[in-house]
Amino acid sequence: MKINNEDALKKAIKNHKSGNLKKAEFFYTGILKSDPNHPHANHNMGLIAFSTGKEEESLILFQTALKVNPSIEQFWSSYIKALLKLNRLEEAKSIIFQCKQVLKNNKKFIVKLERDFLAPIYNNLSFTMKTLGKLSDAINYANQAIKINPHLSEAYNNLGVALQENGNLNEAIESYYNATIINSDFKQAIFNMGNVLEKIQDPLNQPLLTKICLKILDEKTCSSPRDITDIILTILKSEPKIKSIINYKNIDFSTSIKISKIISELGRIPLLIKFMKLCPIPDIELENLFTNIRSNILIHRKTIKDSYQKTNFLKGLVLQCFTNEYLYNETKEDTINIQKLEKTIESKLKSGNQPRIFDILCLASFRYLHLYGWCKDLEILNEFDEIYKSLILNPYYERKVAFQIPIINQLQNRVSEKVANQYEHNPYPRWINIKLNVEASTISKIVAELGINLFDQSIKKVRNPNILIAGCGTGHHSIRTAARFMHSKITAIDLSLTSLAYAKRKSKEFNFKDIEYLKCDVLDLKQLNQKFHIIECLGVLHHMDDPIKGWKILTSCLKPKGLMRIGLYSKYARDKVIQFRKKYIYKQNKFTNNQIKETRKELIKNHYDKYYQIIKSQDFYSISEIRDLLFHVKEHQFTLPEIDKILSKLGLRFCGFENPIALQKFKLYYKNHNDIFNLRKWDIFEKKNPQIFSGMYQFWCQQDF
Repeated sequence: MKINNEDALKKAIKNHKSGNLKKAEFFYTGILKSDPNHPHANHNMGLIAFSTGKEEESLILFQTALKVNPSIEQFWSSYIKALLKLNRLEEAKSIIFQCKQVLKNNKKFIVKLERDFLAPIYNNLSFTMKTLGKLSDAINYANQAIKINPHLSEAYNNLGVALQENGNLNEAIESYYNATIINSDFKQAIFNMGNVLEKIQDPLNQPLLTKICLKILDEKTCSSPRDITDIILTILKSEPKIKSIINYKNIDFSTSIKISKIISELGRIPLLIKFMKLCPIPDIELENLFTNIRSNILIHRKTIKDSYQKTNFLKGLVLQCFTNEYLYNETKEDTINIQKLEKTIESKLKSGNQPRIFDILCLASFRYLHLYGWCKDLEILNEFDEIYKSLILNPYYERKVAFQIPIINQLQNRVSEKVANQYEHNPYPRWINIKLNVEASTISKIVAELGINLFDQSIKKVRNPNILIAGCGTGHHSIRTAARFMHSKITAIDLSLTSLAYAKRKSKEFNFKDIEYLKCDVLDLKQLNQKFHIIECLGVLHHMDDPIKGWKILTSCLKPKGLMRIGLYSKYARDKVIQFRKKYIYKQNKFTNNQIKETRKELIKNHYDKYYQIIKSQDFYSISEIRDLLFHVKEHQFTLPEIDKILSKLGLRFCGFENPIALQKFKLYYKNHNDIFNLRKWDIFEKKNPQIFSGMYQFWCQQDF
């Protein structure tokens, strides 16, 4: 039975909407046979053609529909959408201008057209120009996109990227912030803000930067608090309340009223409290302030009246002291007062009553709560919940999970035993938040981003890499690697069960379920009977009895043409540490936490200028980190010529450093691109810049056989 085009169109549209494209196409084709210029049939056939991969055919069909009836908004929209998806931006822009001429009286549609299509076109052009290195054009296009659509968060982000690469850091971070105001869950923009905060040195808009710092610290995976300490300290130490307290050398803590006023004022500074909770604060002035406040809260605790601000500050102080492992000096008077407080709390609980939360927090600023037998009897009140989780539940969980971690072999090497014992008592590093890639990437993309020089490209084809983290510590390294490499299977080993338990807890917290944690010495790796596409070993080899032997074993566990990322101490960068170790470590091989605190106190008081680099290091501000920095049971240092020889001996070839700051400075000296892969030139450069590898040499190498 023959049906007319109107009925056929209804049937076609019905099938089209229900997803039956084959039947819809049948009806549209029938219509076009009788009327080749039918506008709706051409348009709808264009939609089907585009969705089935016939892009050029779809564009012709859209054009035909528009020639017949240019007044229909949907025809223009579909044509422009198709061009945008094909990234034919200039054509799309041209069609938009044609549309504006044809439908100039349809003001409402023109505004929608510009907002929905022209603004994204300018935004895409901004991204393209940035990729080509044309930063002025990128900035201009992003601004045009924002002018048309002030609610396009992606345009603010692209503008920020272009401004950042152009060196306009203050403007860049403001643009990123605007993107997050429009879209509070815009992870890439928040991540980008963190990157800028790591570099910014001259903050122009401190109120805005304060908001940004708080936002970043609230996001657990967009930045590591350690990476942005410089800017946060700049902001905090210019805060009038903090500035006046620090600058007033003889602070009067003689009464509970006076100490109450100070901690109430500090408890009203959100950035300070948030920062205190998340990482050790690397600042001597603030450390001295907190040490004095802590002692005087203990003295006056009975007469200090509770308030939200005071409790807020005290919670920040508790978590700061817990995270830095009670680094602050404790006086004899403190110890006596702590013993009195312990008896008061224990007596309260024995009588069936709950102690005052303020007293519990006061004690927790000096002592580990989970070590008290009575801590299980504490009631969990709202104002205590955060502390209870961090100081009691988390240590309990780690103690429990430690017994579930597989042990590959009992340690046989004497130095390995000593190193393991160190990290059992002081797991390193203790961390809260972490900076993770917004999206995982392929090996190929990561290699391109790093700019490393592969000698064999086959590794780039690996889609599901097996990766070994040799010496994962508390999981910071293994979790970051898992977030970096797409579809990766991570095996993470360490000598310390305490560190591994911490790593397992943090992996669970950040939802990384597929990292396998094992207690295993590098020397026993062959017992795993596994080969890996990538091996990462940062800060481990230089603490082994025989680093070359350990490195050789790692190499034997690498698949042919596999990649290795290595971290080793630089002899030049560790010069002051070496001087310190010669003076202190060889007098005494074993240091207790109290002895470390006393030695640290002496450095600050009597040798500040000589050991300034050490004292300014972030590792100077927690027990585990300063032990790792200065008091490690075993340490080797290397030079680049030595590393070059070892690489050659092990059949490895140097692929490049992973150190953006060092690379940037190196390129100012050496203009030839291939120079960045020349260790001889890097050695010359390092001698002129001995602190350039103050953390470690971190570099990639590839198996050459």
